[in-house]
Amino acid sequence: MIVAADAVLALPPDFDSEQAATLSVNPFTAAGLLQGLEPGDDVLLNAAGSALAKLVLALARLRGLQVIAVVRSPHHREALLALGAVAVLLEGPDLDAQWRSAGLQQVRRALDAVAGTASAWLFERVAEGGELVIYGLLASDQVRLPAASLIFRDVRVRGYSRLRSLAAMESAERAALSEELITLVRSGLIETSVAARYPLAQAAEAVEQARRPGNSGKILLVSPDPRQPA
Repeated sequence: MIVAADAVLALPPDFDSEQAATLSVNPFTAAGLLQGLEPGDDVLLNAAGSALAKLVLALARLRGLQVIAVVRSPHHREALLALGAVAVLLEGPDLDAQWRSAGLQQVRRALDAVAGTASAWLFERVAEGGELVIYGLLASDQVRLPAASLIFRDVRVRGYSRLRSLAAMESAERAALSEELITLVRSGLIETSVAARYPLAQAAEAVEQARRPGNSGKILLVSPDPRQPA
């Protein structure tokens, strides 16, 4: 494959190949979602049990950010608290009550991987001057927001695309971010989890697993087949 020199990431020769394969996916996305925030800022995110959300939590802790997590299953709670979440809320009809009971305040930024009506709930919990960032469509390809609040509150709503963000970066900026993330991976401070590995001949099965809900990490295509002796 021939590509422009500034379209690739330079990696150390001894860098872990699986982490290298995923470096420009979850790590770059997590860093992009937190870009512009300052130590002490509060972040609210949903779908917090995902591999990406856990990486956001790990990076947020390193950057001095306070994260409130919303999950669909209670079995994520302990792991997210261990990663540094200040509160873990369970999605459901009593979500508002959980928020009040925990004594939580409006946040600087909300990260929405779900869309649909979930966007409105996050929007109402963003402070004046803050923003709602939509980066996923787990529940819907529509974003529903309360019109009155959208008109009368100073809250920005924008989308985030990893590919668009990478394309917009100057090569020096992209290289600096890559170097930072490589250092964090090599030091063990962040890591992209791998749920399964498939040989190239089983690409269809790999895609099928990737589409199933509940994956705890990335699905990798590998060659040769790691399950066969060399």
